[in-house]
Amino acid sequence: MNGEELQLVNENIEFIKWLLVAFLVLFSVLLVAIIGGIAFMAKVGGEVLKPTKNFRRIGQEHLEKDEINDLIELCEEKLETHPNHDLANWFLALGYYHKGKLHDAKRAFLKTEEFRPSWKEEHIDPYLREIEKKLKNSKPEIIK
Repeated sequence: MNGEELQLVNENIEFIKWLLVAFLVLFSVLLVAIIGGIAFMAKVGGEVLKPTKNFRRIGQEHLEKDEINDLIELCEEKLETHPNHDLANWFLALGYYHKGKLHDAKRAFLKTEEFRPSWKEEHIDPYLREIEKKLKNSKPEIIK
């Protein structure tokens, strides 16, 4: 090999070396971005990645465990941000009903009916009839 050929080979090796350096830098930046993105999702968006219980299941669990105060609190919080949430109104009505707050229960059942008219006959009317019966048979409170 003569001097010119050695010079050309040396230039090619130098070029390949800088290509490898650029590739390694690019790969490192990409790797850091991926790891940073995963860390960000775990820290900030982790709630999206966690399995969540749906509102119906949580409400039903509170009812089954007779955690009526927790159920009412859950529904009131939901209704602050989603006032037309049908299940929040439904479970709130059930919570009030089980607590004996019949007037509040009636209002919540009627509100539920606005959003789910198909529930009226099978789910809402039986409670409303029972509420009316209980209110009719109850003694008026003495106001002091």
